[in-house]
Amino acid sequence: MRRLSCLLILIACEPFGPGGDPIEPPGGGQGRLYVSTDYLDFGEVSVADQGSASLSFNVRNTGTGLLKIAGLDRPLGDSESFSTNALPLMELEPNDVQELTVVFTPGGSGPTSATLLPNGLSAIQLSGSGLAPALSINPENLVFESEAIGCSAQQLLELTNTGEEDLTIESAAVSGSPAFSVDADTPLSLSPGESAAAILVFAPTSGNLHESVLLFESNDPQLPVRSLSLNAVGFEGQRVKQTFNYHPTGRTSLLLILNERSTVLGNINSSVQVFTDFLADLNGLEWQVALSNMSSACTSTTDPWMDWNDDPNDVASALDAAFDQVNVGGAMVFNKAISLLERTDEGDCLEGFLQTDSFLQIGFISDQVESSTGTVGENIAAMENRLEADQDFEIFSFSGTGTNGCQNTPRLLSAANDSQGDHTDLCSENLETYLSTISNRAIQERDTSVTLNLAEIPVLSTLTVVANEQSIQSWQYISTSNQLIVNGLIENLSEGDDIFVEYLAAQDCE
Repeated sequence: MRRLSCLLILIACEPFGPGGDPIEPPGGGQGRLYVSTDYLDFGEVSVADQGSASLSFNVRNTGTGLLKIAGLDRPLGDSESFSTNALPLMELEPNDVQELTVVFTPGGSGPTSATLLPNGLSAIQLSGSGLAPALSINPENLVFESEAIGCSAQQLLELTNTGEEDLTIESAAVSGSPAFSVDADTPLSLSPGESAAAILVFAPTSGNLHESVLLFESNDPQLPVRSLSLNAVGFEGQRVKQTFNYHPTGRTSLLLILNERSTVLGNINSSVQVFTDFLADLNGLEWQVALSNMSSACTSTTDPWMDWNDDPNDVASALDAAFDQVNVGGAMVFNKAISLLERTDEGDCLEGFLQTDSFLQIGFISDQVESSTGTVGENIAAMENRLEADQDFEIFSFSGTGTNGCQNTPRLLSAANDSQGDHTDLCSENLETYLSTISNRAIQERDTSVTLNLAEIPVLSTLTVVANEQSIQSWQYISTSNQLIVNGLIENLSEGDDIFVEYLAAQDCE
């Protein structure tokens, strides 16, 4: 009886101690998991050409009861690159087999791995390597120092394909402040391991914090759009304000050929006042006047010519005196003009009278039929051949038209018309009208642009020009002389108008 009691005690105590077979689950048996592999290697997969690869394996219930399997649907590790067709919870009867498929879909370049842990009892290692282009940018952290407006700074970026397939960079652009810009030759193709350069520029046009984003678009599947943050400070230098007056000028020369016979001078009422008014009409021009009659060898005044630097009263008196010298005169006024133009060479009596970039007016005063050798066109061509570079000329005739007792002078009228000049009737108009026609044309031909000398070298992006409370847009900057040219004709400026110029002085950017 004691033995039996002891045995019963041992049996009752055994569940609390080691030894013995486990208790059979309900149903009469226990499932047991068998996996056909512990490693799936997908090798290299091209992201662009293949996209994905798949491998299969089997799981079996080698036990005697129902087997429940969890964990085959969720790879641990790079779960985005690996996926399976397993259910979250699978049930297998004894001896049942299930084929499962694992798909490897690489997201980009390089090796990747994951693990399947069915029921936490065994491990299936997953590995594969993606083949794709990959954009590497060096440096990725871009830092710019503060820059003065008008200065700029650059950073060199190295763009490298660190992947296994050709990289195409479609575009490079800056979004945000226009103070940043990028110079990259896109679209750009790079083979594996190949590099190219891009230049990032910071050139502020205003004084504040400038923020932008540098964007690269490529066929890198992992990062098709790469963005780098940019920020830097621009600051202002010295602000300069200048005021100018609009006083346009021009260079004009007048060569008068006077047929000084009495019938001509009898139709002209010259006076000092007439010439004083004429010179006043030329105010603002750099003018010069030479006068010759048909009898003089070169000119009929003491000086070869008079100009805007002379006392206007002396010039008016000299011109009036020249119109009082009556002589026999002559009708070959074209030949006279050509011979005078030929005497403008160095060392001759009219040396320097012809000027580059100027307007030449040739005035013929005669009541006789013009009788020079050659046609009107040939004589005009001979005069033009003597001109300097960028010098224009026109003929102004003060002669008869066959009315009021004056002889008709059709060759002079034709010469005025053919040269785009003008004709005044000697026997019905006065000298004042004739000279007024000449001065008005000279004013029309003057250079309407003015040259403004700037005190400092400007930052052009900050330069503003204002007149009559309107912004002027037609200015030109000449860097070699640090001058501004403003065209008053385009901007409808009048003599004496104020021109206000404001800008930031350029800084030493070194």
